[in-house]
Amino acid sequence: MENSSSDDELKELMIKYLTNKIETGDRLDNEGESDKIVDPSSPRSVRFQKWAMLSIALALLGLGAEIAAIALSGQELTYRAIFGKGELYMVSIGMLFSAAGELLYDRTRLGPEGAWQISLSLAAFLFSLLSAVGYGFTKSGRSTLDITANLSWASALVALGLGSLMIAMASASRRSKNGKP
Repeated sequence: MENSSSDDELKELMIKYLTNKIETGDRLDNEGESDKIVDPSSPRSVRFQKWAMLSIALALLGLGAEIAAIALSGQELTYRAIFGKGELYMVSIGMLFSAAGELLYDRTRLGPEGAWQISLSLAAFLFSLLSAVGYGFTKSGRSTLDITANLSWASALVALGLGSLMIAMASASRRSKNGKP
Protein backbone atom coordinates (compact mmCIF):
# COMPACT_ATOMS: atom_id res chain seq x y z
CA MET A 1 0.00 0.00 0.00
CA GLU A 2 2.69 2.41 1.04
CA ASN A 3 4.63 1.74 -2.15
CA SER A 4 1.60 2.56 -4.32
CA SER A 5 1.10 6.01 -2.78
CA SER A 6 4.77 6.92 -3.20
CA ASP A 7 4.59 5.83 -6.85
CA ASP A 8 1.54 8.04 -7.34
CA GLU A 9 3.30 10.98 -5.69
CA LEU A 10 6.36 10.41 -7.85
CA LYS A 11 4.22 10.30 -11.01
CA GLU A 12 2.43 13.49 -9.97
CA LEU A 13 5.72 15.28 -9.31
CA MET A 14 7.09 14.08 -12.65
CA ILE A 15 3.98 15.35 -14.49
CA LYS A 16 4.27 18.75 -12.78
CA TYR A 17 7.96 18.92 -13.65
CA LEU A 18 7.43 18.05 -17.31
CA THR A 19 4.43 20.37 -17.60
CA ASN A 20 6.51 23.22 -16.19
CA LYS A 21 9.34 22.45 -18.63
CA ILE A 22 6.98 22.47 -21.60
CA GLU A 23 5.18 25.67 -20.53
CA THR A 24 8.42 27.60 -19.99
CA GLY A 25 10.11 26.29 -23.14
CA ASP A 26 12.94 24.69 -21.19
CA ARG A 27 14.70 21.82 -22.88
CA LEU A 28 13.90 18.35 -21.63
CA ASP A 29 17.26 16.86 -22.58
CA ASN A 30 20.81 17.98 -21.86
CA GLU A 31 19.84 20.00 -18.80
CA GLY A 32 23.17 21.73 -18.39
CA GLU A 33 23.77 22.75 -21.99
CA SER A 34 20.88 25.02 -22.86
CA ASP A 35 17.85 25.98 -20.88
CA LYS A 36 15.66 27.60 -23.59
CA ILE A 37 14.52 26.47 -27.00
CA VAL A 38 15.59 29.12 -29.51
CA ASP A 39 14.14 29.66 -32.97
CA PRO A 40 17.15 29.90 -35.33
CA SER A 41 15.38 32.09 -37.89
CA SER A 42 15.07 35.84 -37.54
CA PRO A 43 11.69 37.59 -37.75
CA ARG A 44 12.81 39.38 -40.92
CA SER A 45 13.73 36.15 -42.71
CA VAL A 46 10.50 34.46 -41.60
CA ARG A 47 8.44 37.44 -42.76
CA PHE A 48 10.25 37.58 -46.11
CA GLN A 49 9.94 33.83 -46.65
CA LYS A 50 6.22 33.96 -45.88
CA TRP A 51 5.72 36.91 -48.24
CA ALA A 52 7.76 35.26 -51.00
CA MET A 53 6.00 31.94 -50.67
CA LEU A 54 2.45 33.20 -50.34
CA SER A 55 2.42 36.20 -52.63
CA ILE A 56 5.04 35.52 -55.27
CA ALA A 57 4.76 31.77 -55.68
CA LEU A 58 0.98 31.71 -55.57
CA ALA A 59 0.70 34.70 -57.88
CA LEU A 60 2.92 32.96 -60.40
CA LEU A 61 0.43 30.11 -60.62
CA GLY A 62 -1.48 32.27 -63.12
CA LEU A 63 1.57 32.28 -65.37
CA GLY A 64 1.82 28.52 -65.04
CA ALA A 65 -1.80 28.23 -66.14
CA GLU A 66 -1.07 30.51 -69.09
CA ILE A 67 1.88 28.39 -70.16
CA ALA A 68 -0.24 25.24 -69.85
CA ALA A 69 -3.02 26.80 -71.93
CA ILE A 70 -0.57 27.82 -74.67
CA ALA A 71 1.06 24.38 -74.69
CA LEU A 72 -2.28 22.54 -74.78
CA SER A 73 -3.59 24.69 -77.61
CA GLY A 74 -0.59 23.77 -79.75
CA GLN A 75 0.75 27.31 -80.03
CA GLU A 76 4.44 28.05 -79.87
CA LEU A 77 5.78 28.95 -76.40
CA THR A 78 7.40 32.32 -77.01
CA TYR A 79 8.26 35.23 -74.76
CA ARG A 80 5.50 37.31 -76.37
CA ALA A 81 2.90 34.54 -76.09
CA ILE A 82 3.61 33.89 -72.42
CA PHE A 83 4.15 37.41 -71.07
CA GLY A 84 2.27 39.48 -73.64
CA LYS A 85 -1.14 39.00 -72.04
CA GLY A 86 -0.42 41.10 -68.95
CA GLU A 87 -0.53 38.50 -66.17
CA LEU A 88 2.64 39.92 -64.64
CA TYR A 89 0.78 43.19 -64.06
CA MET A 90 -1.60 41.28 -61.81
CA VAL A 91 1.30 39.50 -60.11
CA SER A 92 2.82 42.93 -59.38
CA ILE A 93 -0.40 44.19 -57.85
CA GLY A 94 -0.68 41.08 -55.67
CA MET A 95 2.91 41.34 -54.44
CA LEU A 96 2.56 45.02 -53.58
CA PHE A 97 -0.72 44.75 -51.74
CA SER A 98 0.45 41.78 -49.68
CA ALA A 99 3.65 43.66 -48.76
CA ALA A 100 1.63 46.77 -47.89
CA GLY A 101 -0.61 44.66 -45.68
CA GLU A 102 2.45 43.29 -43.91
CA LEU A 103 3.87 46.79 -43.50
CA LEU A 104 0.67 48.36 -42.18
CA TYR A 105 -0.23 45.39 -39.99
CA ASP A 106 1.09 47.16 -36.89
CA ARG A 107 -0.63 50.45 -37.77
CA THR A 108 1.48 53.43 -38.59
CA ARG A 109 3.46 55.27 -35.96
CA LEU A 110 3.82 59.00 -35.50
CA GLY A 111 7.62 59.05 -35.69
CA PRO A 112 9.87 58.86 -38.74
CA GLU A 113 8.98 55.18 -39.24
CA GLY A 114 5.32 56.13 -39.63
CA ALA A 115 6.22 58.55 -42.40
CA TRP A 116 8.20 55.83 -44.18
CA GLN A 117 5.36 53.37 -43.79
CA ILE A 118 2.88 55.81 -45.28
CA SER A 119 5.27 56.82 -48.08
CA LEU A 120 6.04 53.24 -49.09
CA SER A 121 2.37 52.27 -48.93
CA LEU A 122 1.43 55.25 -51.08
CA ALA A 123 4.16 54.37 -53.59
CA ALA A 124 2.86 50.78 -53.68
CA PHE A 125 -0.69 51.97 -54.25
CA LEU A 126 0.34 54.32 -57.07
CA PHE A 127 2.49 51.68 -58.73
CA SER A 128 -0.37 49.18 -58.41
CA LEU A 129 -2.65 51.72 -60.07
CA LEU A 130 -0.18 52.05 -62.96
CA SER A 131 0.00 48.27 -63.26
CA ALA A 132 -3.80 48.09 -63.34
CA VAL A 133 -3.87 50.70 -66.12
CA GLY A 134 -1.27 48.68 -68.05
CA TYR A 135 -3.36 45.55 -67.60
CA GLY A 136 -6.43 47.44 -68.81
CA PHE A 137 -4.61 48.63 -71.94
CA THR A 138 -3.46 45.08 -72.59
CA LYS A 139 -6.90 43.55 -72.23
CA SER A 140 -8.50 46.24 -74.39
CA GLY A 141 -6.04 45.48 -77.19
CA ARG A 142 -4.42 48.93 -77.13
CA SER A 143 -0.99 47.56 -76.28
CA THR A 144 1.17 45.31 -78.43
CA LEU A 145 2.45 41.98 -77.17
CA ASP A 146 6.05 43.20 -77.16
CA ILE A 147 5.29 46.34 -75.14
CA THR A 148 3.13 44.41 -72.70
CA ALA A 149 5.71 41.67 -72.22
CA ASN A 150 8.52 44.14 -71.51
CA LEU A 151 6.53 46.54 -69.33
CA SER A 152 4.91 43.77 -67.31
CA TRP A 153 8.36 42.29 -66.59
CA ALA A 154 9.60 45.72 -65.50
CA SER A 155 6.49 46.10 -63.35
CA ALA A 156 7.10 42.75 -61.66
CA LEU A 157 10.76 43.57 -60.94
CA VAL A 158 9.88 46.97 -59.47
CA ALA A 159 7.14 45.33 -57.37
CA LEU A 160 9.62 42.74 -56.13
CA GLY A 161 12.09 45.44 -55.07
CA LEU A 162 9.49 47.71 -53.49
CA GLY A 163 7.83 44.76 -51.77
CA SER A 164 11.15 43.58 -50.34
CA LEU A 165 11.80 47.07 -49.01
CA MET A 166 8.35 47.15 -47.43
CA ILE A 167 8.88 43.77 -45.75
CA ALA A 168 12.24 44.96 -44.38
CA MET A 169 10.59 48.14 -43.07
CA ALA A 170 7.82 46.09 -41.44
CA SER A 171 10.42 43.98 -39.63
CA ALA A 172 12.30 47.07 -38.46
CA SER A 173 9.21 48.76 -37.08
CA ARG A 174 8.15 45.62 -35.20
CA ARG A 175 11.61 45.23 -33.68
CA SER A 176 11.66 48.84 -32.48
CA LYS A 177 8.19 48.47 -30.94
CA ASN A 178 9.33 45.42 -28.99
CA GLY A 179 12.38 47.26 -27.75
CA LYS A 180 14.73 44.80 -29.42
CA PRO A 181 17.48 46.03 -31.76
